[in-house]
Amino acid sequence: MALFMDIELVSIQEAEPPDAYAVAFDVIYAGETWCRSLVSVDTAAAACMGRDEYEMVRTARGALLDLLAVETVPVSLHLRLGIDGVAVLARGRPGT
Repeated sequence: MALFMDIELVSIQEAEPPDAYAVAFDVIYAGETWCRSLVSVDTAAAACMGRDEYEMVRTARGALLDLLAVETVPVSLHLRLGIDGVAVLARGRPGT
């Protein structure tokens, strides 16, 4: 497991369909390494959360943390959060 030191909200913005919002986070690891991850919240999931930005950020952060918990190296993820769960759309590592 790659231990990170902090996770910071960068932004939440409206997105193009099939997504309603895009939530960006910076995950900071030891050694001045950071990775930006993006969680796309689809329109159905956003509707279920009442399009409440606080709730979408909280849920997106939780989904990201769940996936980061099993990673062994620093990683950037692009996730899609839907009513049926989370899908990994892309994964990248610094320096590759």
